Amino acid sequence: MNNGTNLAAVILGALTEAPSEPFLSDAERSLTRGQFLTAVAERQHQLNKLFTTTGHNILVPGGRGIQSWVDSIAVWGIGHTVVPLGIAITDSQAQYIANISDAKAILGHHPGLKEGGFSCMVIDEPSLSHVKMGIQTNITADIASIVFTSGSTGNPKGAALTHKALIGNARATRDVLNPDQSDKLFMAIPFNFISAISHFLVMAISGAKLFAIETRLLAADFFTALNKSEANCFGGSPMQMRWIGDFTQNGSLPLRWLMSSGDHLPTETISQLSKQLPNSDIFTVYGMTELAGRFCILPPEMHDQHAGAVGRPIHGLNVLVMNDDKSPADIDEVGEVYASGEYLMQSYFGTPDVTSMTLTDKGVRTGDLGFLDANGLLHLVGRADDEFKCNGEKVSALPIIQALMETGLFSDVAVCGAESPVYGTVPYAFYVLKQGNVFDKKIVVPHLRRVLPSSHIPREFKPLPAIPRTGSGKVKRADLKQLALQNL
Repeated sequence: MNNGTNLAAVILGALTEAPSEPFLSDAERSLTRGQFLTAVAERQHQLNKLFTTTGHNILVPGGRGIQSWVDSIAVWGIGHTVVPLGIAITDSQAQYIANISDAKAILGHHPGLKEGGFSCMVIDEPSLSHVKMGIQTNITADIASIVFTSGSTGNPKGAALTHKALIGNARATRDVLNPDQSDKLFMAIPFNFISAISHFLVMAISGAKLFAIETRLLAADFFTALNKSEANCFGGSPMQMRWIGDFTQNGSLPLRWLMSSGDHLPTETISQLSKQLPNSDIFTVYGMTELAGRFCILPPEMHDQHAGAVGRPIHGLNVLVMNDDKSPADIDEVGEVYASGEYLMQSYFGTPDVTSMTLTDKGVRTGDLGFLDANGLLHLVGRADDEFKCNGEKVSALPIIQALMETGLFSDVAVCGAESPVYGTVPYAFYVLKQGNVFDKKIVVPHLRRVLPSSHIPREFKPLPAIPRTGSGKVKRADLKQLALQNL
């Protein structure tokens, strides 16, 4: 593989000019471009002494700030594959990922992998020698990363992503967002998620700056960290976008652009942000691990007329909506969303049976339900596994969530189908009230009846201190269903 499709080489090419320019910051330290490249070279020098062959899968654990990104570039450049390992995952998930990926080494320690419980070589950070050396980029494995999904619907699945797919997706995303070298992006997302990896790659190849932390923050702490970062761009989950809208008044936050990914961005959040930050561009983004990052983007100029849509595919990807009989759906007809094009994963690593259910002759089966409008814009209406029948009628969670959020009472909402011993499968709503609000079923239900069919009216409403979500903002559906079963 040549350097044009080597992630380390592409990043090196973007960062070699102006080495004293700031590049990457976390809560504890900041590195210029030159300092970052030196740290990468030193890590490569250490690893080259330990490995005489290339092509190994190497665990790169989170919770170490900037070092995680240093390690990833180092591993890519010397011909190995990065397996990001989230710091917040369970011990069993960490062990599963280490085993299924057949990892040769782990760069640093992870609390979920107890000593002696796995066969990886543990490699601590190198002693900094500050010897001038160049980054090695002349050898590379075809697979750049095995990125594991959040496991929100079951066991994590490891999407094997090539250098070509990650680079191509990052470049296509950059061409829509158009970051420049004066931009600094703030993100507070676990680094093992594809959204964080995409943010890093897009900003790095643009010669822009990044402030990246993994700490789970409450609303007030999140806003404080965002302000202290002095970032002028933001990328994060819909919940974090809502926090920005709640804490910002009349353009007081100088953000040039914001983008949402992970879960659905409600139209009321878009409206609130547009009002509170009239000079900021808002990008609605739909992405998938299996597509190496982003899939569809709705640009800021289309929000006024098309709020609620997730936009059109980025260059290099295509979208198709299919009926149950696998024929193309008509305009405005709901079906399952498929993605095809240049950035698809090669497989779910080590699980060919699961791969065959997702990688089809039509492309990647996303598991999302949606429709294409007359303008070619994709609209999502929920997950296929969130759709269920209530009294013989199809019910999807997303319209219920949108209707509940429209009341203005809630800071977060989630809906799932649950089996009632009396009524069969029924919608079950979980909610987090905004501070100072009171839930009144006599107000909420009549509103829902005005905008939803009777089959979509939740049978039960359950308050929670927080909706269970992954680090990327996606609802943990299995947790919700268990909570519903306990309360019906």
